[in-house]
Amino acid sequence: MTFAALKPRSYLRTPALIQIRAWAGTIVTWLVAIGVFARLSRDELPWLATIYYATPLPLLAMGAVLLMGIHWEKKPRRYRWMFCAGLLILANLTEDWRGRPDRSHRDDLKVVFWNACRINHGWESVTAEARSWDADVIALVEAGRGTERNRERWRDGVPGYTVNLLGGGLMLLVRGESGESTVHEFSNNSRARQIRVTVDGRSMTLVIVDIDANPFSSRREALAQLAEVADGLTHEPVLILGDFNTPADSALLRPLRTNYRLAFDEAGQGYRSTWPIPFPVLSIDQAWFNSQIEVTACQHLWTGASDHRPVSLKVRPPRPGVAISPASKQPKG
Repeated sequence: MTFAALKPRSYLRTPALIQIRAWAGTIVTWLVAIGVFARLSRDELPWLATIYYATPLPLLAMGAVLLMGIHWEKKPRRYRWMFCAGLLILANLTEDWRGRPDRSHRDDLKVVFWNACRINHGWESVTAEARSWDADVIALVEAGRGTERNRERWRDGVPGYTVNLLGGGLMLLVRGESGESTVHEFSNNSRARQIRVTVDGRSMTLVIVDIDANPFSSRREALAQLAEVADGLTHEPVLILGDFNTPADSALLRPLRTNYRLAFDEAGQGYRSTWPIPFPVLSIDQAWFNSQIEVTACQHLWTGASDHRPVSLKVRPPRPGVAISPASKQPKG
């Protein structure tokens, strides 16, 4: 038999390669099955939480596509995995994509939250990114040590702001006034800072959050402590901005949902997941708001200066003596 007479597929049918494909198919099948089960139970069960965090829908869809390729020559299995891949892709589109209308006005305030990735991309790159937003309020985590030298770096690199060093790598830049911050230290090395800001005569309370990233450490207690802090502020306009290191659909965020709504779900445009750039699959950077403030637009931006996408909001705090209308408190469909 000549070389030209061999069919290309014959090289894929050697006993060794057939065995490797069988093993790979079994392993990936189990990984996808466990991942789907973890997604359904979310992080209610502590022993499944790490698997839930590690198996976002885009990765499960990629696993199903891989299995479709592994079983390509077996039509029933190929079509079965093609169907599963389609379902997972549809679930991801439903969960992570939003097309809410932009209801912002020119006089709305622009607020941006960002995890600056410990300034690993350099001060020039990070401060240039912050300047590009032209925001009224910029809340940061992993923004460098709280030293006077770093305060000067932010002042020089992003002029026109009051720079608040909040400790623990948290920082706040405001084109206006800010009060004293309240320190909240949560379990498992998680933290938040609560601070009142006033811009153009309109005031709101910010809670800037940084939840511990250890994938083997439960976020339950820290998020419950955050919800307790937030529930004590429902009488005033509040934005909760942070790196939650927890997907937005986590069951552990249920206590926070009692009085707060996720900004991207209510006013988001585009793709929700924020980490890791360049292929984000987890929506861990989040903004939440209560009924005393309106969020009129929300986008997750792209950047080359961090592995986290910035969260950009247009917000409308009430002016002094003006209450939020009942209609504006309802979720926007």
